[in-house]
Amino acid sequence: MVHPRAVSFNQVSKQARSRPGGGPILGRGTYDPPTQMPNEQTLYGNPSPCYAFTAQIAEVEVDDQTGEIRLVSYAVADDIGRPINPMLAEGQIEGCIGYGFGLTLTEEMVCEKGKVINPNFMDYRVPVAPDLPHIRPKLTDTLDPNGPFGAKSASEISIDAVPAAIANAIYDAVGVRMRSLPITPEKVLTALKKKG
Repeated sequence: MVHPRAVSFNQVSKQARSRPGGGPILGRGTYDPPTQMPNEQTLYGNPSPCYAFTAQIAEVEVDDQTGEIRLVSYAVADDIGRPINPMLAEGQIEGCIGYGFGLTLTEEMVCEKGKVINPNFMDYRVPVAPDLPHIRPKLTDTLDPNGPFGAKSASEISIDAVPAAIANAIYDAVGVRMRSLPITPEKVLTALKKKG
């Protein structure tokens, strides 16, 4: 049943086409998600209308003589609700995983006496396409009741688990726990020497 105040898109476009002087067709809407701001006394609340989830597995090779880490493959499954544009969502996830690789393995701002001494991309190394392994994203198709069209956030959630997935893969490969970022070959070698 059509709402009594509703107008079809066809009617609106026909009226805009035939009106002298023309003009843009504008629409406006708002969405007030069901959130609960933190209570002043308890500081508990629920500020998000929905939460995204991720599961990730990294496969690495570690050279026990140099500490060099090579990413072999990476699998990620994200619950982002209903994927409205699956190809775009997978691209977002792959980009965020790449960002997470840099955070985990290469990117470190170095300061001396309050001055950054690696302020350019020659000295501050971000991963580029050849550095990345084959990333296998998997989208779970769930329907979130609070998200628009059942969707949730895609991408940012993918960054969170990268350091843990890679650190766990290193532990599985050579038996040392890495607990600080970035995980450099030097840190791996030091941990291996301590392990004996």
